[in-house]
Amino acid sequence: MTIVLAAVLSVTTLVLAGPLTGPVTAQEDDDWPREFTTEANARVVVFQPQLDSLEGNRLSGRSAVSVTLDGADRPVFGAVWFDARIETDRDERVVEILDVQVPRVRFAEATPEQERQLAALLEKEVPKWDLRTSLDRILTALGVTEQQKRMSEGLNNRPPEILYRTSAAILVVIEDGPRLQAIEGTPFQHVVNSPVLMVKDPGNGTFFLYAAHDTWYTASSATGPFTVARTVPNEIVGLVPDEVREEFASGDALAAPPEIIVRTEAAELIVSDGAPEFRPVAGGELLFMTNTESDVLIEITTQRTFVLLSGRWFVAPSLDGPWSFVSPDALPAIFQAIEPDSEVAYLRASVAGTVEAQEAVLEAQIPQTAVISRDATLQVVYDGAPQFEPIQGTELSHAVNTQSQVLQHERRYYAVDNGVWFTADSPTGAWVVATSIPRAIYEQPASSPAYNTTFVYVYDSTPSVVHVGYLPGYMHSFWYRGCMMWGTGWHHPAWWGSHWWPRHSTWGFHMSWSSHGGWGFGTTWSSGWFSFSVGWSSWGSPSSGWWGPRGWPSSTTAFNAGWAQGHRSGFRAGYRAGTRDHIARGRNLYNRPSNRTRNAAAAGAAGGALAASARGGQPNNVFADRNGEVYRRAQDGGWQQRQQGQWAASGDLATAASGRAGQVQGGGDRAAAARDRASQVSPQRGTGGRANQPRSVNTSSLNRDFQARQRGAARTQSFRGGGRSSGGRRR
Repeated sequence: MTIVLAAVLSVTTLVLAGPLTGPVTAQEDDDWPREFTTEANARVVVFQPQLDSLEGNRLSGRSAVSVTLDGADRPVFGAVWFDARIETDRDERVVEILDVQVPRVRFAEATPEQERQLAALLEKEVPKWDLRTSLDRILTALGVTEQQKRMSEGLNNRPPEILYRTSAAILVVIEDGPRLQAIEGTPFQHVVNSPVLMVKDPGNGTFFLYAAHDTWYTASSATGPFTVARTVPNEIVGLVPDEVREEFASGDALAAPPEIIVRTEAAELIVSDGAPEFRPVAGGELLFMTNTESDVLIEITTQRTFVLLSGRWFVAPSLDGPWSFVSPDALPAIFQAIEPDSEVAYLRASVAGTVEAQEAVLEAQIPQTAVISRDATLQVVYDGAPQFEPIQGTELSHAVNTQSQVLQHERRYYAVDNGVWFTADSPTGAWVVATSIPRAIYEQPASSPAYNTTFVYVYDSTPSVVHVGYLPGYMHSFWYRGCMMWGTGWHHPAWWGSHWWPRHSTWGFHMSWSSHGGWGFGTTWSSGWFSFSVGWSSWGSPSSGWWGPRGWPSSTTAFNAGWAQGHRSGFRAGYRAGTRDHIARGRNLYNRPSNRTRNAAAAGAAGGALAASARGGQPNNVFADRNGEVYRRAQDGGWQQRQQGQWAASGDLATAASGRAGQVQGGGDRAAAARDRASQVSPQRGTGGRANQPRSVNTSSLNRDFQARQRGAARTQSFRGGGRSSGGRRR
């Protein structure tokens, strides 16, 4: 039996490890269950569904439902299986469920004829429903797929040069050595391949680097050493936009400006405010450095030093190195004991096996989606005639002299622009929205300069629209052995011709992960007044490059906002307090003003009204197993099974399983099948006048689903309550 539905059943729950740190009240979980009234005046209550799989933009799962027919004195409980298309909006953290198919309906306590009637009722009514749900309720339910595990291998985890200072210092990146370009209308040149405003006076060969508060540094070389400039030509001072100078005018210049450290290759900088100071965590088995904005820990038993950079752990005998990579699933076990309520709790997201790490990975499995009009087109600008280079180990070539990501496969060309695939017969177009992508593109290794395009998908198409989506990997946020990492670690040379166009960079920008904000960037030491441009054209228009797709983020906002806030927050609050432009989470490329004209309206429900929360404060505590048996979580933590119109308690339903449930993680379909076999039940036929009793069952699966539901409710409430800031001790 297949029932085609149009906007139904939201999702959550399959795998979540670990209990909540506190209870979730009914008010916090008021989005579920949902209630509808049919034309025949029947009341239908849909409980929060349990998710079985997510493949691309297709979800499948099951939901417990109750139907109270007009005139009936009690509801009939059952289960509905579904397969649906999702549309997501990471800006609002909302998911809409569309084009649902229901392959199976089961009402175990109904007669076959009643079951047919109830199925027919749902077939008629469900297309009228309009259901939306929180993205966070979904991610707490997902399991890690085998496909994503494969795609995340091959990252380059060799450590960059890791520098350490005990006094104020700033790392300035000049990628692959300084590239100078004339500043139109002036006799000066500027270094285009650095995020700072660095100007050369060709008359005397002097370089000037702008900080803020009319403070400049000077050196005889772009790579330093830099000292504070006593005098600066007025023509050079005038190159700084008024809005940038005004932004930092309220602060006080420092008595001892920071040291400028210039590097042309991969590097990261750790700065402490004087000699290192530490405080214990994890029951005193770890020490974390308190007078730095970096993440530095010492393991007591071995005295080894660990540092977290771009989501990667490195270890050394001391802060002086030498450093080596530690996989997040090979960290000392004591890292998992970092307290969830401590000021360094955010580090748990980078420790494989923790709830925080699992949820970060789970979110990376949920695509940002859109429906794109097939009338959309693309303009690709090259610096001269198109030039292509082969991608090693593939059948592909990529264009090197453009900001766009253009690939050649056989005699056809493919380009990704802000999460949408286009195709053409020629590298210059005409470009049309692609309806299919060659498999070879998705087989690129992590070392490919276009690896992030393997996370952009075409799901479906009609004569008028194309359904598309992308995962956070497109924004250079990758899953690796249980945690998220920033960047592939591979270096790809920038294009240098009439323009300088950078490629994505993993190092040099102090990337750090937040459970609420995703990846944020800054620098190592927050004086509050050192100004950076992210325009890569020294205050000019932004280009493609170090952080994401072409044109993102804005030229000066991200760094300047962070530094200004860092100044107000003080040294220990750090730049993280002001990092506002989180890159790999919560940003919907399809919603950007320049992209909205491409979007087509998505088909919604065929009738109507948005689903309301169930009346009477009905708790969200009813679940369906894979056999269609329905269970209710009791207030004492036990389970009751629905049998012959009653909730039958059983002492054999093990509440102790809830502790074990948190230890079970995702592992693909085989692991899920094994868990389900352990939790499958069937009613035992009793004798006498009592309702049939449920047989003894393993409730680990039910407890997992319950904990995931609770966790999703808590995360949803956190975001609704303004919890989008970074969180953590220095964020």
